[in-house]
Amino acid sequence: MGLVVAFDFDGTLADTMEMCLRAFCQAAAPYLGREPTLPELVRHFGIAEDGMARKICPAHAAEVHEGYLDLYGQLHPTYCPALFPGVREGLARLKEAGVRLALITGKGEKSLAISKRVLGLEGVFPLEFTGGLEYNRKAEQLKELLAVTGVAPSECLYVGDVLSDITLSREAGITCLSAAWAPTADVNELKAHNPDLVFFSIEELVAYILARI
Repeated sequence: MGLVVAFDFDGTLADTMEMCLRAFCQAAAPYLGREPTLPELVRHFGIAEDGMARKICPAHAAEVHEGYLDLYGQLHPTYCPALFPGVREGLARLKEAGVRLALITGKGEKSLAISKRVLGLEGVFPLEFTGGLEYNRKAEQLKELLAVTGVAPSECLYVGDVLSDITLSREAGITCLSAAWAPTADVNELKAHNPDLVFFSIEELVAYILARI
């Protein structure tokens, strides 16, 4: 069947975190009367932005989400004009080697579409799974990926940058490769929970994957 490698988006393919937080805070502030705190936002990481809006500002969730998408699109060219260095080339090398690529992200479908357009990722991932509204669905989506591709868990890898990526991958029976090249990565936490599978460059990660083929 061949190896399947699924990637997270935020903090793995591109440095989007500051942009995401800034856009959400500015969108929610007029309706909350204040900007959401970082702990409020972090508590809901892993779900789509419209789900976050429902939890943080339920009375005006639609307006917050609409405002978020508008700001996200405006800020993207300035705060995140490109992928992390080497990512585009690394994905191309994997594809050329016969690896099947997928994207599993907590982002919503609409914000992902904006990022794909700005970053030139349209058509790169044949299989895409976006965030749920209530909770982080990555474990379920990884199992769904196995079913769609017909591969065993041992023939699938997930690449993500946070602890939940490790725990949810294991819940699905899949090995997680921890991406530690983002400035937002908690390297000590990743090393503590995934000690032998922490990578500090996309080139290092790609070399590891290609050695498995």
